[in-house]
Amino acid sequence: MNYVLLIIALLSISINGVAQFDTIRDFRERFFVDDKLVVENHMIKGVKNGLWIEYFDKSWNPCEKHKHKFYRLIEYSGGIPAGKSYDFYKSGKLQMIGHFKSVDPDSKSGSFAWYEKNGKVTSMEYHSDTLRIKLSSFKNGNKRVYEYQDVDSLFQKYYYKNGKPWSIEIHMRGKNRYSYENQIWYHKNGEIRSNSFYDKNLDSSYHYITRKNGTVVSEQIFTKNRKVNISEDKNGKTLTKWIHNIGTDSSTTEIYQEGVLVSSTMNKIQQPSQTVSSIPVIVNYDDKFGEVLAVIIVNDKYTVNNQEMTKSEYEILKVEYDLLMKNREQLHLYKQYSSDSLLIYEGLFKEGDLPCGFYKSYYTNGNLKISGRFDKKGRKTSVWYYYDEKGLHLRTEIYNKGEVQ
Repeated sequence: MNYVLLIIALLSISINGVAQFDTIRDFRERFFVDDKLVVENHMIKGVKNGLWIEYFDKSWNPCEKHKHKFYRLIEYSGGIPAGKSYDFYKSGKLQMIGHFKSVDPDSKSGSFAWYEKNGKVTSMEYHSDTLRIKLSSFKNGNKRVYEYQDVDSLFQKYYYKNGKPWSIEIHMRGKNRYSYENQIWYHKNGEIRSNSFYDKNLDSSYHYITRKNGTVVSEQIFTKNRKVNISEDKNGKTLTKWIHNIGTDSSTTEIYQEGVLVSSTMNKIQQPSQTVSSIPVIVNYDDKFGEVLAVIIVNDKYTVNNQEMTKSEYEILKVEYDLLMKNREQLHLYKQYSSDSLLIYEGLFKEGDLPCGFYKSYYTNGNLKISGRFDKKGRKTSVWYYYDEKGLHLRTEIYNKGEVQ
């Protein structure tokens, strides 16, 4: 940890101390002669060499000079970046300083700094072969992001503009890369919104969602031998509980009133050849929390909440249910299954099909593929994570109003 703190300190010094003077001197000595910018954009045997100026559009795609929003001063030696590179806004204000090992694909080395147009540092990073550290802040000076990643672990902490934590993620190596994961999301008042634990070594997970006052909305407990879903009211009393012991062909659904068990139903688990419909679950409605409409369709026979009915009866019920949801404009958890009962994706929705809240999609082997959030207008927002089929973290993207930042 002392090593990490030392790197963070050096990052600050390199931007705000003596090293900043060395950076200015390096910049002027390499790219200017008699106070005039000298760039060649020279190619030798199809490979970039010498001093270059490169132009980029607002999305940082290469473009022609008359279309640019940013430009870069960079030196190449045999097609490989040499020394520090400098990015600028179209106005000529400094936007970034750092050393690239390569630009296609993007590979960084050492310390990097990004600037606002007013010259204020908004983000710092440090890169080595085994370590990556990132620090960034909002315009008001409050922390925005802190990330630490080495060969065995990944730690990410994001903040609201008011300085309170937004999310924390911890990934640690076990038998497989990132075998242990802990993801925590917070309300703006500092209370935990949701907390998830995944232990791939033990093939188990625990997840719960809470209200702004700290009371639990729902819990999910998965182990090798058992799956349990529990919902609770705003006073912390159990509303429903679903239990499935792995290896059996049945599950148990329990209904509670004021925390007291009033009914318990044994449900037959259908064979994989069945079609299981998406299951909307009310998760954030204080008075009617816990309502579920679960539908199983087998050979045109409908089972709705463990009650058999005809197709016409189901259609009437579905209209009434949809009307109820529309009138309440309530968030609900929506799960989409494949024909062989594999979970494809899940997330919070409102007004039928409008995503509004967390979203997760999965590979056919059950591993997480994408994890992110949508805002109230159905646009991507906050942090999105992408994984490969083995569970390896591929990349992270940050969105604001549907646009990647």
